[in-house]
Amino acid sequence: MKALTREQVNIFMATAGREKAHYFPIFLTLYQTGVRIGECVGLQWPDLRIDPKVREIEVQRSIDDKTGAVGTTKSSKAQGGGVAFTLHRSLLATHVRHAAP
Repeated sequence: MKALTREQVNIFMATAGREKAHYFPIFLTLYQTGVRIGECVGLQWPDLRIDPKVREIEVQRSIDDKTGAVGTTKSSKAQGGGVAFTLHRSLLATHVRHAAP
């Protein structure tokens, strides 16, 4: 498997933001944090530290893509990671949209 170049990532993100905006926060989370797909799918709002001074994601669970079963991460422990400002802004906007009545 070969990694995408920065140019390819920029084209993909621009297209995703324009064509599939509702998936954009997922793509951005995968790209900027390096979490596995199952770990990204397993994230819940309480796992996100949305405070601008903290900006962290705590990966506590993973979803099996074949069975849908909830399990632990491959390292069997919670993982934390810093969140870039762009991702923080995108997740915060998504959270506000989903929390609105």
